Amino acid sequence: EVCRDQASNLRVLLELIRPAAPYMAVCATAAVVNCSLRGTFHQIGRWAEVVETAAAGDVKGAYALLFSLWFGHMVIEYVTRFDEVYGQRAESVFGRRIRNGVLAAMLRQDFEYFDRTAPGVLQERLNRDAAELGQNLIRFPQRLIHRLAWMGVNVYFLYHQTPTRLFCVSMLPLLVMIPLQYFVFNWNRRCHSRQRKVSEQAVAATSEILREIRTVRQFAMEPRESVNYARGELARA
Repeated sequence: EVCRDQASNLRVLLELIRPAAPYMAVCATAAVVNCSLRGTFHQIGRWAEVVETAAAGDVKGAYALLFSLWFGHMVIEYVTRFDEVYGQRAESVFGRRIRNGVLAAMLRQDFEYFDRTAPGVLQERLNRDAAELGQNLIRFPQRLIHRLAWMGVNVYFLYHQTPTRLFCVSMLPLLVMIPLQYFVFNWNRRCHSRQRKVSEQAVAATSEILREIRTVRQFAMEPRESVNYARGELARA
């Protein structure tokens, strides 16, 4: 039963991602091309080659190398803009479908659901969860592909340009950085979860205050509620 539910949820998720899949494919291709070009043209050896060629008296060759460097950097800039535009488009398409689906699901809930949950919290979840899903399912894979391609290109050039012993020594810090990054990411995830709960409580309290503003004024509770809101903002920060 659980497997069937998970498969059903996966099919629904894939259906939501489907319109943004072509843009995601373009972003992934652009990320790989961008990292490959950066690994090629963002090397000090390229600039040193220009200086050495000019010092040897081959001015035309130095100009040709400079032109190739300029052209490579222009292509990198173009591919970067291409990646950003298609990434924003994919996130926009996916976010719009998520918001429409979440709102349709909310409207099918029982009345008790709306009695238990403040309208401000529902609106906050609708906006924030759609943005977070867009980041996790669109931007995160894009950044992951970009980082993996960037590391692969750097490791490839490092392996071919340095002695084997020096290459092995340069890889040793990864044995410390990878576990450290794992614990840091887990700690950030827990902090984000606590921040999210505090934010929902603050939104629910603010929504209740604004809905019962007559009661707040009748009991002269404006300073107290303002202080409570400021305390909640401090906790969110």
